[in-house]
Amino acid sequence: MTDLLRTFLNDHKDLIEKEDYSSLYKCIPSGKNARSLTAELTSLLVSCGAEPWLELETIPPSFIATVEEVESVVVTKKTKKLVSSSLACCPSLKSITFSTTFEKLPNSCCNDNPEVVSITGHGATHFGDYCFSDCPHLVDVDSLEDTKYAGLASFMRTGLTDVKLGEDAVVCSSAFRECTKLENLELGAYLVRDGAFSSCFALKNVTLTNPSSTL
Repeated sequence: MTDLLRTFLNDHKDLIEKEDYSSLYKCIPSGKNARSLTAELTSLLVSCGAEPWLELETIPPSFIATVEEVESVVVTKKTKKLVSSSLACCPSLKSITFSTTFEKLPNSCCNDNPEVVSITGHGATHFGDYCFSDCPHLVDVDSLEDTKYAGLASFMRTGLTDVKLGEDAVVCSSAFRECTKLENLELGAYLVRDGAFSSCFALKNVTLTNPSSTL
């Protein structure tokens, strides 16, 4: 335990005793140490058997980054907001299940999770830049058919094997770049930017369903 975390815990003993994790995370001071303190606090709580993500209204940046004990996270209806890197960079995470829906998922919110296989239940139609990027084992993200916007590198280097996009989608540059397991693509998007599907070396079948698409 770092001196920074020890001081923080001593200053907020009342919240810890109440197991008021939502208020506890809100007390983390902004600044250069905020992200490391967030991750260290989560690691400590999880090692004590807690699941703090069940209680948070806002999941803060680097919430589970570097936390080795977390294999699954459930985002409950209590959670109203995700921010950049909320659920990113967790070395052991295998699944994220949303019990509430979000129209938009922010930039980099779930990226760089090397073991994650499924991220389901979110209901999103807008995926921010690097949203799910660099999750090489990610094969289940729910249907993408209602996608309106797939941001820059939003699904880059994931393990998706089949992608179906409806006619309303805007697909940004590198959105699915280096998805080396992608075999089947059904593309109805009306705008696909440069390099959106570059280096998808396993791609076997491409079906274009929107004659007015701009590729």
